[in-house]
Amino acid sequence: LKNRIGSRLTIVDTADDLSTYVACEFCNLLEKKQKKDEMLTVILPVGPLDYSFFALEINKRNLSLKNVRIIIMDEYLDEDDNIIPLSHPMSFRRFVNDTFFSHIVREKRPLQDNIIFPDPNNPGAVTKLIDEISGADILWGGFGITGHIAFNDPPSMFGEPEDLESFLASKTRKITISPVSNAQMLMGGSFGNDEILPKRAITIGIY
Repeated sequence: LKNRIGSRLTIVDTADDLSTYVACEFCNLLEKKQKKDEMLTVILPVGPLDYSFFALEINKRNLSLKNVRIIIMDEYLDEDDNIIPLSHPMSFRRFVNDTFFSHIVREKRPLQDNIIFPDPNNPGAVTKLIDEISGADILWGGFGITGHIAFNDPPSMFGEPEDLESFLASKTRKITISPVSNAQMLMGGSFGNDEILPKRAITIGIY
């Protein structure tokens, strides 16, 4: 394993070290794109990373996010399959704003149209965008306890796809969150409060 991926593997000691490392990677990419006057497109998760480290590095380097397109992997839905409101304690939109954008001076924040969450009324829009731009520049993500990426659970762990082929082909869609993934959210995101934890979400697909 070391021979195959050793040159591509970086090991850090703490979660803060991880967030610092990825924040620097983000800013390095941003600087390269800005020198070329190009758009940087990134796909970001909610959970594994502390985006206050991104804001800290951006401010330290005096960078602007005006030429950054940020696609967030997913968002919770209510019982009617509408996006939960910003006031909801589990809102991913609020989390990203509170931990990231609110720490950037207003004139250097990304344009509102370039902060993209999957839309339950038009799930295919994110997939179409990514296809049209020939893919994002980079995606950061983490594996959940089921091996899930975003809210995509593998077939063997109560995921919606029936087999590996359909798992890999899954596109942005509305889903019912699996019981195991719900348990992970209870351990962290909702601090054990099942009453506030939505059971539905819209998630970017593995495709």
